[in-house]
Amino acid sequence: MVKMKIAIINQHVFQVLGGSEVQSAFLASELQRRGHDVTYIAPSRKHLKKIENDVRYELVFVKNDSKSIIQAIKNSKPDVIYWRYNKNFLFAIASFSKSFGIPFVFAASHINDFMPWSTKSFNGLKGKKKMLVNKLKSRWNHQGFRYVDSATVNNADFIRISIIKNTRFIANGMTDNIKFSYEHIRPYVLWVANIKRPKRPELVVKLAGDLRAYDVDIVMVGAMNSKHYNWLKDKKNIPSNLFYLGKRGLFEVNGLLATSLFHIHTCVPEGFSNIFIQAWLQGKPSVSFDYDPCGYIVGQGIGINASGDYDVFLRGVVDLLKNEGKRNAMGQQAQIFAKKKFGVSRMVKEVEEVLRDACIQKKG
Repeated sequence: MVKMKIAIINQHVFQVLGGSEVQSAFLASELQRRGHDVTYIAPSRKHLKKIENDVRYELVFVKNDSKSIIQAIKNSKPDVIYWRYNKNFLFAIASFSKSFGIPFVFAASHINDFMPWSTKSFNGLKGKKKMLVNKLKSRWNHQGFRYVDSATVNNADFIRISIIKNTRFIANGMTDNIKFSYEHIRPYVLWVANIKRPKRPELVVKLAGDLRAYDVDIVMVGAMNSKHYNWLKDKKNIPSNLFYLGKRGLFEVNGLLATSLFHIHTCVPEGFSNIFIQAWLQGKPSVSFDYDPCGYIVGQGIGINASGDYDVFLRGVVDLLKNEGKRNAMGQQAQIFAKKKFGVSRMVKEVEEVLRDACIQKKG
């Protein structure tokens, strides 16, 4: 095996507990363990401070700007760059890597990554101005793809929209480890996502209200990323069968899933949310409002996709609540499928191959 100096660039799980950050941390740890020299460059949008950690790879926090990221790349002198920071500063960083002869691998983790004018939605006049600015930034950074050597996608559906000729589908990896158990008085279903508009938590509140006639609770987990939803913290504002627990770690979420009936999902289409894989590894099916990544939920028979119809969503939830046999059969199938498809070692090995190929092609 040829040792590589690899620069992984993304925010870190110590800053943001998001899906791409979790995957990047898995990758950094395993690549380092496999004998590579890994530097994880983490742009920070908040005040920089030293974080005590026990990671084996080099972890470098930098300011969230292109100049700081470029300087960190110069300091680390990598053989290859693995970029999982969406299109933030992509034009500047990718063009820099091209001029210095450093292979650049773009890891797409959201459908917006390949959209020229992409932006998240915001409300109000200030929100509309922010959307306009974001669209302009997106279009500007979209030019960076001309300097990208290869790309990976975590959702096979993205292959057809990728603008990079050398694009490979690599499914996310996930652990089923549980370090924390959770006890709840009544049976419950679980919803997990950071609390913000694209996750549509208001649909969960509506669902809880419509389930009050059933002996079941809904447990919500996720960091409060939007002040707009602070009202969720007050029990007086939500149905009595809804419980918001706030932010929880990866292993805690696995524990919550293990004792749940099943997983519900209301988020807008993204990439491939880790929570699906976590649920399936714990033997829990998914009931999704309108997103079926790679078509696995329906295709593998491991849950229900309502295709954006709330009545179908509600009926699907009620169906699994009432039908234990169906719920368990879907859960068993989900676990078998997930263990075969979403291993961390498999994911790391495939990314390693892409990084090595990028280095070889650059030298050739």
